[in-house]
Amino acid sequence: MTPIYSDDESNPPEFCPVCRSRQTQQAISEHLAQAIEGVPDYMQGQVRGYIENGLPPGGFLTAILENNLSRSVEQADTANQAALIEWARVLSHMPRNMWGSPETVNAHLDRLAELRTNPGTL
Repeated sequence: MTPIYSDDESNPPEFCPVCRSRQTQQAISEHLAQAIEGVPDYMQGQVRGYIENGLPPGGFLTAILENNLSRSVEQADTANQAALIEWARVLSHMPRNMWGSPETVNAHLDRLAELRTNPGTL
């Protein structure tokens, strides 16, 4: 599986938010890729599209990313309701500048939209 982020030699190791050990960015993104495999197959492309390309997510995934449990449960289909623990695992591996509040989600979408429009500006 291709890591979600490339491992750049100029980036020092970071702490993995889950295993709390010093890891390269590639190792952290491999953990995230493994976590994504735990959610329903038809959602994996949507979460990757959000992370990698800043594609706007649908209602359920938006609620997950905004850390809104009640709206997540309300908007989830049966498969996603059953996978809520897996969704929590995905969030725990994602960088904090991609999830947690509506403002954070919108900032990520704006950041990647700007990058698509003007490559090399961010």
